[in-house]
Amino acid sequence: HAVSLLNPTSGAPTAQPTTHTFTAYNGVAASTGAWQIASACLSQLVIEFDASSGLLVYTFTANGWPSVVAAARPTSAPSTVKPIAAWRGTMGLGGPASGGTLVANLATAKITINREVENEFMANGTQTPLVIARGAVSTAFEATFLAQDDTVWTDMINNTQPQVQWLFDVGASQQVQLDMQVAAFETAKPNYGSKAVRWDTTGVGVRNSTNAGASGGLGSIQATVVNAVSSGHYS
Repeated sequence: HAVSLLNPTSGAPTAQPTTHTFTAYNGVAASTGAWQIASACLSQLVIEFDASSGLLVYTFTANGWPSVVAAARPTSAPSTVKPIAAWRGTMGLGGPASGGTLVANLATAKITINREVENEFMANGTQTPLVIARGAVSTAFEATFLAQDDTVWTDMINNTQPQVQWLFDVGASQQVQLDMQVAAFETAKPNYGSKAVRWDTTGVGVRNSTNAGASGGLGSIQATVVNAVSSGHYS
């Protein structure tokens, strides 16, 4: 699954992505014990990890219509796909996460994808918004490196804007890859709070044609997900 920004085309002039329906079961809602939130639109997706502990995780924020009691109790069907340990991740700086551009000193990272959303309420007899409009997409990142050299500081001070790639590979059947063809480091500060000095960095993804999807145009990041989920599941 290759996931990237949907840009306006002749076939999709508004370039509005798919909405989602979330079901939350806690046994409290009348009859079925579950609520549903329809027409949900993501406004933020955060992917982060710490190599010293934990897993590759994500959190998201979304706007949706008012919740309603679900028509049926959901069936428990946990995924058989195993979580990914953070230490399995690799990073490429100035190229892919392999060969001479593979980074060996990445400790933590946080990639945040933001999308502008706005509920459009109308005087039409209902509290449900007519639409939830989605606007511009931006990508930001934070990363901490063991200070073995001054590469990230040089990239920041010279505004080099290198290619950045994060890759979590646990075999041919399960991969998560995040690509920024053009990444601008905005800050790179030495951190003396640990036994070894670290670089604390922040940056943004710069829109480019390489990270755009099938709709063309420009995008600041592209995600590639490999798993056993059937094609078309992601939007």
